[in-house]
Amino acid sequence: AVAGRKAVALVEKKEKEEHREKPFFQSKEEKEAFLKRHARTEIPKREFHPGETVSVYLGIDSGSTTTKFVLIDEDENIVDSFYASNEGEPLLIAKKRFLL
Repeated sequence: AVAGRKAVALVEKKEKEEHREKPFFQSKEEKEAFLKRHARTEIPKREFHPGETVSVYLGIDSGSTTTKFVLIDEDENIVDSFYASNEGEPLLIAKKRFLL
């Protein structure tokens, strides 16, 4: 019985090793280079003054996984932006954001 359990354990260990996924990055340096290439750029926000009128354009990208909004002024400067996972409900996410 003990020999049978050991044999099963060895087979299970071999199966785990065969199906083990390879690491996404081969080194710490490779991971750091990837993160640097894909870092989010901080977008400066425009300051507004009380009573100021600003004309803006709204861009919407609502797909199967995320919703993104961007407001740009007439000089194409980003005034504000929004990014969120749709969580399977793209219209609900967009509606909630508009009602904030």
